[in-house]
Amino acid sequence: MSRICPAIARELEDAKVRNREKQADEALRKSEENFRLSLDDSPLGVRIVSTEGETIYANQALLDIYGYDSIEEINRIPIKERYTPQSYAGYMIRKEKRERGELGPPEYEISIVRKNGEILHLRAFRKEILWNGVKKSQIIYQDITERKREEEKALREKHFSDAVIDSLPGIFYLIDKKGQFVRFNKNMADVTGYSTYELSLLSATDVIKKEDRKLIKSKIEEAFNNGHAAAEASILTKDGREFPYYFTAINIAIEDNIFIIGMGIDISERKRTAEVLRESEEKYRLIFEYSPLGLLSFDEKGVIVACNDNFVKIIGSSQEKLIGLNMLNLPDKNIVSVVQKALKGSSAFYEGDYS
Repeated sequence: MSRICPAIARELEDAKVRNREKQADEALRKSEENFRLSLDDSPLGVRIVSTEGETIYANQALLDIYGYDSIEEINRIPIKERYTPQSYAGYMIRKEKRERGELGPPEYEISIVRKNGEILHLRAFRKEILWNGVKKSQIIYQDITERKREEEKALREKHFSDAVIDSLPGIFYLIDKKGQFVRFNKNMADVTGYSTYELSLLSATDVIKKEDRKLIKSKIEEAFNNGHAAAEASILTKDGREFPYYFTAINIAIEDNIFIIGMGIDISERKRTAEVLRESEEKYRLIFEYSPLGLLSFDEKGVIVACNDNFVKIIGSSQEKLIGLNMLNLPDKNIVSVVQKALKGSSAFYEGDYS
């Protein structure tokens, strides 16, 4: 009897151990079943792969992403054909790292080729798990195709707007309320001699001649307050040269912020032409006024608009009386005839007494 009791006690203890193990196995089975169900019902694509890269599990969402009907179909298609060339190159780099025992990135983006040839962009999340007690890799896929398309569209639009802005004949600028450059075209850097980085640190008035900065600052404020402004001022380059420009500015709302957008046109040639014209007019005036001959000038109606002192002396009158006199109304028909010929562009001469 004394030998039976310990045996019964051991059997009872073993039974408890077996029961605990059974409960643990049941709990593990239920946990794995729940995990499997969560994968099956996931809206994201889920794939479990072996260390050799074979797909041993794929949920319906993943099959829908690729357009395949089964796991077997996935495994029949060579990996190279399931990727775009660029993404396949990335896959090979990650694979070689894993084969060397190095950790690959836990997140990365890939572009795949669906069964129908359509290209989709996915974001992948990879981690190591135990699958039926064996170490495997779980990869979750999020379809980011629409986001990628929007990004590519935005990038194309940016490239187009950059090309338009850079093709403008003058300088283009976008200025914030602090007077800092937010955006500018290539011509701005070419004209001022500053690099893109240097311009990003400068205010709008830093590239203006010192004597004109107060004017430009007031015009910027005017554009912010009244909607638009314009002014002539000289640009001051990095190496100290000055070029006259005509600047325009209008305010514009971008994402609830107000900016100044505008252009600057080089008016150096116009300024040079105006100066040449002024000098020419000054020379003509001096010749006209100090000529030893009596000179007069009349308009298309025959009205005297200017005459020099010698002409006044010859006529024996005064400039006050002569300026404004219509020569076509003079009583001397010979003078009237000469004036009429001159108005028609012909050469005409008058010789005679004038009283």
